[in-house]
Amino acid sequence: MHSAARLLSFAACLLAAQAAPGQGASSSIPDRSYYSAIELIYRGDYRRAQRAFADELRGSVKTVDSRWVDSICYHALQGEALYQQGLYGPALDEMNRACSLLMVYPKWLLSAQFRQQPRPDNNPGRRAAPWGPSQRQPVYASLPDTVLIAQGDLNSAQRAAQQGGVVQSAQFWRVDAVEVLRAAALAIRRRNEMLGPLGPHDRLSKELADVLGRGGLAPPNHWSGAWTELLTGLAQEGVGDAQLALPHLTRATLLDGRYDHRLTGAALLEQGRIAMNSGAGRAAAGLLLEALTAAYAFEDVDVMCEAVSLGRLNHIAMGAEGPYPPLAPVIALAESERLEHLEVVARLALAEDLLAAGAPQRAAPALGRIASSRSDWVQGRLGPRLPAVRSMLELTAGKPREANDSLARAVAGQAAVSLRTFQIGQAVARYRAGEISPRLAADVFADLLRDPTAADWSSDPLDAVALLKSAEADAFDSWFDAALQRDDELLAITVSDLTKRRRFFAAQPYGGRLLALRRLLGPSDRLLTAAQQTQRQALLTKLPELVEMNKNAAAIHRDLRNDPGVFAAGGPTSDADRMLRDFARLADGREAALRRAVLARQATDLAFPPARSANEAQDLLTPGQALMVIHETRTGLFGFLLASEGYHTWRLPPRRDLENRIGAALQAMGNFGASREMKQEEAESSEWRRQCDALAKLLVQDARLDLNKTTELVIVPDGPLWHAPWEALPVGDVGGEQTLIDLTPVRYAPTIGLALGDTTPLRPVRKTAVVLPPDGGARADAEQIARQWDRLGGAVREPVRLSAPAPAPTPLLASLIDQAVIRVPSEIDPSQPYAWPPMAIDRTPAIGRLEAWMALPANGPQRLVISGLHTAAGDGLKSSGSRRGDPPPTGRELFHASCGMLASGARTMLVSRWNTGGPTQLDLEREFLLTLPDSPADQAWRRAVTLARGATLDPYAEPRLKPDAKRLDAPTASHPFFWGGFLLIDTGLDPRPQPEQAPEQDPEAEAAAKP
Repeated sequence: MHSAARLLSFAACLLAAQAAPGQGASSSIPDRSYYSAIELIYRGDYRRAQRAFADELRGSVKTVDSRWVDSICYHALQGEALYQQGLYGPALDEMNRACSLLMVYPKWLLSAQFRQQPRPDNNPGRRAAPWGPSQRQPVYASLPDTVLIAQGDLNSAQRAAQQGGVVQSAQFWRVDAVEVLRAAALAIRRRNEMLGPLGPHDRLSKELADVLGRGGLAPPNHWSGAWTELLTGLAQEGVGDAQLALPHLTRATLLDGRYDHRLTGAALLEQGRIAMNSGAGRAAAGLLLEALTAAYAFEDVDVMCEAVSLGRLNHIAMGAEGPYPPLAPVIALAESERLEHLEVVARLALAEDLLAAGAPQRAAPALGRIASSRSDWVQGRLGPRLPAVRSMLELTAGKPREANDSLARAVAGQAAVSLRTFQIGQAVARYRAGEISPRLAADVFADLLRDPTAADWSSDPLDAVALLKSAEADAFDSWFDAALQRDDELLAITVSDLTKRRRFFAAQPYGGRLLALRRLLGPSDRLLTAAQQTQRQALLTKLPELVEMNKNAAAIHRDLRNDPGVFAAGGPTSDADRMLRDFARLADGREAALRRAVLARQATDLAFPPARSANEAQDLLTPGQALMVIHETRTGLFGFLLASEGYHTWRLPPRRDLENRIGAALQAMGNFGASREMKQEEAESSEWRRQCDALAKLLVQDARLDLNKTTELVIVPDGPLWHAPWEALPVGDVGGEQTLIDLTPVRYAPTIGLALGDTTPLRPVRKTAVVLPPDGGARADAEQIARQWDRLGGAVREPVRLSAPAPAPTPLLASLIDQAVIRVPSEIDPSQPYAWPPMAIDRTPAIGRLEAWMALPANGPQRLVISGLHTAAGDGLKSSGSRRGDPPPTGRELFHASCGMLASGARTMLVSRWNTGGPTQLDLEREFLLTLPDSPADQAWRRAVTLARGATLDPYAEPRLKPDAKRLDAPTASHPFFWGGFLLIDTGLDPRPQPEQAPEQDPEAEAAAKP
């Protein structure tokens, strides 16, 4: 009985093997059309290739339950076509399907009939690579293109005879087994790349590593086991076990311990990648060159592309000079064989290497025909590389406007095809779906959202810039949520600050990269860390023209600071004007040079704003100091109170409720517009107190803030709380009469890193600019302006008077002064906060924008009073949005404005949110300035407020207080409309001499003496 069943089964198999073409062994799989579709990828025709592989899939071999192993090829190569288009989501789906099929048939190779042992190729010379011979002295294997493989159940007839049922006969197919394995390896490798740090936590990745790691995928002790070792090694790499992967990859290199084969290049590629990532540059160089050579021998263009790209990156990381040597012969090969994909990879790399080597005249020709290509790669993952190279060529050619446009296109394009951006999106989706636990998510987001490292800048500066240009709000919110879910409140505070830093970077040209480069050229390298000093020297070595320009700029800056003709009443003297023009040219020249370094493989620390963890902040807090951090996420607002002895977290009401309550408080204080006058009875009303009391209950009732023990309150606001009148909040115990500023000094900072830890002494005040509105020609106006000058000029050191039109661009003038009092009216457009002009007296408004203050020469005034600014708070939050499009979140404009001013050199800023413009405000500013040199800024401001609140208002002198002729008495300035409109943004430096503190130094002499 058993013998008959076996005979029946064998007969069925024979019949299957003799089936009609396309149904059995008489045709091979994959068929020729599949290989033609692969050629489309190599020729850069990704979309046609994608459609072709979809057609192949429709004609694939199917079983009762699923597709068969040939579909691994179709899914993997369709995924590759999508991958090259930068469509990573659909590409990952296809790679997942390929790997899932591999898990259905992990041991499919056991069914193969190997009828020939590997033998040496009789004509190895045809495989000689144009870039030179292999150092491994390979022996190339010669094997049949296909093997016969049974698909189905060989024992189906036997079981049907014993148990009944339908006979599901096995079929024999001629299969290109190596191609199936190559496609499976490609699918695993691309999954590893697309998942990145998510791989160790991915279900399918772990299943691949587990199943393939058990072995038994090929016949025992058979030479074909080398092929399956490649899959096992790749799977181990995917879950982060690179060292466990290495033995498998090593065994995958040779068949039967002797022969190179079609997968040798892929095995060497991964060994080279692991060596490169571990810092073994010399070993990586050899392995990657051998991978390129082995891939050429077996016409594996995919591995050739990867090997030449990684080999070049390793070449750069090792500090080798000149272009990567194989690039030129690879280009010649690709051009002759019409392999446009490979040609694009190599030409873009060669052009960039030539630019880095200082040979721009050779870089443009290196682009060759791809410069005008219209192939699919232009819109794919390689596409942004072309405008990036063009931008560098245009900068070298002295075309800054064209270069800026090209670089903007490159950065925007890279943001759309960045693998890291895709991984961040995947992490967010998986965390929200519950696929990643809060414990794991915190580690994953920490990796994905970190600042670019030196290795990141070296390997892909364009991608690093593109990442920094994205605020990644959803990802930071998820990281924040994960920290709270695991009850790690200190981590949540840290994440809140990293979120704000990234928000700032995303609003900067090139993601803060240019700002970081500018800071390396600061006037004093004493302010740089050891790592930053090394970066500065590397920058000056790369751009030697900066050495002379820096020296000349420092000398002119010193002369301008000492020349009274700069601020002469009738305008700058001729000598001063000449120096100002030279100074401006040097600033423009240095800016142009730095733009050439934006995409250079030059490491730069993102030193501003400084990154500071909650643990570090807690260590910096002294007894009595309290740090209140507000953080807004998509799920709401959170509050944190941090002190040296502990911390506390609470949840704030929804944004809309807070905005309404803050708006009500501001309106009760008299804020209905920039010109609205307050009646005298309003100035004596306590309605503001009732509204502020209601607001205080929302904000601090759950904060556990013990003001009896608080000697200083530092607030890091977010969202609408930038406009909250914190100092006016009734928080005392005696009948609600005391406000917050009665009980403790208060200051603000946009980030934790800018709130604490500032120990660098201020430079001496050698010049203070008092910036006043023009008098308008009327006598009353002239007298008022003269009074302002007398009161303020007498309160500061070395005053100089400025008014419109400025004698030179205000960003240049700002670098010549140490302190500024700016009383010129201005407003911040919430949609363009960096377009705000801090002084607002330039002949052309665009010249004096905040973004220009942040550019070289930078190093502006360290202490400022900006009392002419009007914000949404002055309108009671009634018009807090932009006039263009959807309004940004209320308060963000003050965040960006304060960050921008601090980036330009400020350390203390007293900034108005509304302007009362009368003698009370003038006295507030004067008293603050008088005390500031010898007192912490928040103590100086608290003293000024205390003095002002006790003064009697003059209704006829206060422009925003409506006089009442029927009344003989006048109200006092206790109403917060007259003192509560200011924000004191301050880094916390105490100017009083500290024990063992180095004496203050003027950095100019130091800068002039150094390159």
